[in-house]
Amino acid sequence: MNVNLRQTPSTPIATQGTESQVITACPDLLLQQDETVEQAIVLQTLTPGTRIVTALQTLQEAFVGLPNNGSVTAQLEALCDDHNYPLADVDTSNAARAAFHTLYRMVWSARRAVRHVNL
Repeated sequence: MNVNLRQTPSTPIATQGTESQVITACPDLLLQQDETVEQAIVLQTLTPGTRIVTALQTLQEAFVGLPNNGSVTAQLEALCDDHNYPLADVDTSNAARAAFHTLYRMVWSARRAVRHVNL
């Protein structure tokens, strides 16, 4: 398949930590390079009461303020174990395997939709 990447929408995929700069900077930089960015996929653990939850709220607010008038959306994807329960952390080999599986699934899905993936 020969696809012109300039005409193919870009989909940044990143993990959410306690700071959201990487996730918001990537779409912003791609937009500055005249790339089409419709969504960013954000992979996250779900631990209620942690700084991650606050960072996710900040992230969603930041996407509204991007220089594209809010046309880039953040698709939040929980990292889940083999039984589809959200991971609280990626702190074991099984959790790492499950996190990689989620990442692979997101990349595969974006590529199947003929999107240029930015990790």
